[in-house]
Amino acid sequence: MSCDYYQTLGVTRDATPKQVAKAFRARARVLHPDKQPPGISEVERLRATADFQELSKAYEVISDVDKRAHYDFTLDSASSAAATSSQPAGSRDGAAEPHRRYDAGGSSQGVGSGGSGGGSSGYTRSSRFPD
Repeated sequence: MSCDYYQTLGVTRDATPKQVAKAFRARARVLHPDKQPPGISEVERLRATADFQELSKAYEVISDVDKRAHYDFTLDSASSAAATSSQPAGSRDGAAEPHRRYDAGGSSQGVGSGGSGGGSSGYTRSSRFPD
C-alpha cells in the first residue's frame, strides 16, 4: 500500500467525510484479516493485517478535521520541498546564492564581497594564541 493516505483510502483530496467513510468501509471489507480465506499462508495473513492497519490509520487521520488539515499541510510542505530540492543548487528563483564562509565569531561573509575574510569577530591571532 502507499504512504499517501488518500491513495490508501482510494479517495481524492477534496472527498467529503461521507465519501471517506464509504471508501473506508468498502476497503475494510476486503482487507480485514478475518475476511481473508482460510487457506492463505501466514505471510499473506500478515500482509493483510499490515494493510488493514495502514487503512485504519489513514481513516483515523483523514476522517478527523484537525488531523486532516495538519496532514494536508505536511503533504503540501513535503511536495513543495521535493520540487525545490530537485532543482540544481543555486538555481532556485533564478538567482545563484553566493558561497559563504564563517569565521570564529559566527558571522558570515560572502565570497568576493571584500574585506580580509576574517569577518568581524574581533579576534586577532595574538589574542587567540598568546606567545
